[in-house]
Amino acid sequence: MSSTQRIFLSLGVTFAVILGYLVFQSSVQEVETQPRQGGPPVTPTFKEGKGREFASDKIIVQIEEDATQADLETINRRNDARTEDDLPRSDVSVVDLPQDLPVEEAIERYEASPDVEYAEPDFLLKPAQTPPPDDPDYPRLYGLNNTGQSGGSSDADIDASEAWGTTTGDPSVVVAVIDEGVDTDHQDLRDNIWVNPGESGSGRETNGIDDDRNGYVDDVNGWDFANNDNSVYDPDPISGAGDEHGTHVAGTIAARATTPSGSPGSTGRPGSCRSSFSARTGAIPRMPSRRSTTR
Repeated sequence: MSSTQRIFLSLGVTFAVILGYLVFQSSVQEVETQPRQGGPPVTPTFKEGKGREFASDKIIVQIEEDATQADLETINRRNDARTEDDLPRSDVSVVDLPQDLPVEEAIERYEASPDVEYAEPDFLLKPAQTPPPDDPDYPRLYGLNNTGQSGGSSDADIDASEAWGTTTGDPSVVVAVIDEGVDTDHQDLRDNIWVNPGESGSGRETNGIDDDRNGYVDDVNGWDFANNDNSVYDPDPISGAGDEHGTHVAGTIAARATTPSGSPGSTGRPGSCRSSFSARTGAIPRMPSRRSTTR
C-alpha cells in the first residue's frame, strides 16, 4: 500500500470515529432532555413555581414506582440530607437539606437520579383571607376586631374576621333571643329574620288560624308574650321609637355585613342564621314577654 493510500485510510478512520462520537453524544443529549415517563419534565418542575414562597431547608421528593425508600436514603447520604417524613399511602417524602445545599441545586441533584420521579420545593401555603365587611361602622366594632381603636387591648376580641375565613354561618341555624321585640323591617335584619314555615305562604300569615298547631295564631316571626299577640315589633305610635334593645341584640347576632350603613353582626353575612326574640321594655314577667326569631 502506498503512503498516499495509508494517509487517506487514516483520515477515513479518524472521520468515522469522530462522526460516531458526535452521533452518540446527540442521542444521549436527546434522551436526557426528554420528559420522564409518568412524571413532569425535570426543568419546569422548579420554574413553574418561581415567585412563590418555599421552605429553604427542604424539598418534596417522589421516587419511581420501582424504587424503594432504601434508594432514596442512598441519594440522601450522597447529599448529606435526611428523610423528615413520608406522606401516607404514597411514594412522596419530605427531605431535609443541609444548610449549604440550596433548594434549586438539591432539586437538580435528586432529579438526576433514575430512582426519582420528581423533586420540587416545599411551597408554603397561606390561608385565604376573607375581605372585611364594607359597612362604614365595622372599623369601630372592637368586639369583632380589636385593633386598639378605642383605647382597648389589641386583639381582645372574638376573632370574627378569622372565623369568617372558615364560615359565615348556616341559614338552618335558629338563634332564640329573650329580649324586647325587634324591628323586622330593619335594613340590616330583614333578610335574616326567621319566618315560621308553618305560618307563611298561601295567605297563612294573616288567616287567623293556628296552621302549625303550636298554640299561637299567625306567629310568622315569633310571639309577643307580654301582649299575647303575634306582633314582635311595637314602636311608639308617635315617636316611632321602641324595641331598640331587642333590635340591637338581633343585630349583634345577625346584622348583614354588606349594607351601606349600620353595623355588621357576628355572623357577618346575609342569610347566615335565623334569630328568635322575647321580652318587653320595663319590668319583665317570669314568662318571657316576647319571642321573635332572627336567622
